[in-house]
Amino acid sequence: DGTWQALGFDATFSVVPPPPPCDEGWYDYPGCRVQVPDFLVTDYGNNTIYRFSGGALSPQLTVDQPIGVSIKMAGPEKVLYTTRNGNQIIMCDFPSFTGCSSIFTADPSGILTFLEYGEVNEVVIAVDQYTSQIFIIDPTGTNPPQTFTQSVDFIVGLAVDTENRKIYFTSLGPAHVWVMEYDGTGLTALTPDQGYTIMYGLVLDRNLGVIIFVNSNTGQFYMMNTDGTDLHPWGSMFALYVTYMTLVEQTSGTWLLWSTQDGGIFTMPLLPDAVPYPLAGGLIWPFQIAPLLWGNCGENDLCKRPRPVHRRRMPLRA
Repeated sequence: DGTWQALGFDATFSVVPPPPPCDEGWYDYPGCRVQVPDFLVTDYGNNTIYRFSGGALSPQLTVDQPIGVSIKMAGPEKVLYTTRNGNQIIMCDFPSFTGCSSIFTADPSGILTFLEYGEVNEVVIAVDQYTSQIFIIDPTGTNPPQTFTQSVDFIVGLAVDTENRKIYFTSLGPAHVWVMEYDGTGLTALTPDQGYTIMYGLVLDRNLGVIIFVNSNTGQFYMMNTDGTDLHPWGSMFALYVTYMTLVEQTSGTWLLWSTQDGGIFTMPLLPDAVPYPLAGGLIWPFQIAPLLWGNCGENDLCKRPRPVHRRRMPLRA
């Protein structure tokens, strides 16, 4: 019927048959093929890193030891990922995945669950879900890592504003969206004391100055300003079992891209009346997604286009 179909959960993928590309990818899907920049995604279930390109997933790296759940590009020629073997962050040459070395080791009893790369400051920000620690790491090793232990339980989301040197994260105990400065000061809860169970879906749009997250109890999307004001339900769609969300800038506007615990990867434009478009499936447990936005996209030139200067202003409420 022209839609994507997953063939079980054996890491095989097919598109049957591909519909035509969307015109700028805004309003005419799902009757067309939405195109997004290439991205990498970790599959926590089979220790493999995949690349999504041209509508299909292909394995890039499979490791013997338990892989972590995090992956992030660190410029056009370096990729970062985490491993459960010693709870480390590994940096490799990209796209070959060669020349790999450990740049950081955390407490082996924890698990590094999120990575962000600060393009402005060229630092790596990492979260250990079990020890409630946030790390700021110099990937060159010139400066020692900074460690901040938070008085919260189970940190499950991360977004970084590198220009304003702010770190946003979510926790389950208590359930909040938090913000703090790069130096660990100013820890502030941005959400109310009750009513939200916030898991892994958390994104920051610096252009609009808003945060979007998913209430795991209901799957409802919420939006608020970066200072916590104007918190309100956003959009009419719901997303259950979200493991990670990110934003992708395209000439057609900003798109959400997320993975789910049941093996799917979805996208939709950042518009409150949008509906999810399935990109891929069949993974065991996909987690963090790393878009390739530095022009290293192979045949896919969507991520080689310059960042739009004038963006289509979206309504912030449905």
